[in-house]
Amino acid sequence: EKNVIIDGIRKYGHFTLPESMDIDKVIAYTHNDKKAVGNTIKFILLKKIGEAYIDMNVSDDDMRQAMYEYFANYNE
Repeated sequence: EKNVIIDGIRKYGHFTLPESMDIDKVIAYTHNDKKAVGNTIKFILLKKIGEAYIDMNVSDDDMRQAMYEYFANYNE
């Protein structure tokens, strides 16, 4: 399963985000998303290919930390 993802990235490439992106503005926009329930965001995540689940326990700090990690490790 991991190899399917890696092969897809090798074949099609992966997206990158602009370093100048305002992380706090992106987080603020998520609160306006149609999947937002009150002040809680519904994240549709994958356990594995074809197996999604909803996580409503993602905080603004969790999103911020994930974006910092992305920029530090994956935004090539």
